[in-house]
Amino acid sequence: MPWWSWWLIWGGLVLALVGMLAYFGVTLFRKTVAAAHELGELGDALSILDAQLDELAPDRTPSAVFRDQAELALLVEGNRNSRILHRQQRRDARLARGKLLVRSTENWTPPHA
Repeated sequence: MPWWSWWLIWGGLVLALVGMLAYFGVTLFRKTVAAAHELGELGDALSILDAQLDELAPDRTPSAVFRDQAELALLVEGNRNSRILHRQQRRDARLARGKLLVRSTENWTPPHA
């Protein structure tokens, strides 16, 4: 193989590499510009939502840090009592269901084969 053919082969490979790098660079630039554009639109949408935050959530509870300790103690006690009551109601319902199942199986007779 003559010496100049190596120059042609390596020149073609270098040109292909430069072309590939240029293509990937342009693609990456386009994606970066599109992402920056979408980020700007997201910022606009967030600013609109931030302006309407008080209208969207008017019944937010105040932070417990700024509440009176006695008021919080009453609130915790009320929540505890409601959980205990709810737990007892679920237990009573399970017992009633279990009693119905026991009563229904007392009169059951196996089928005759």
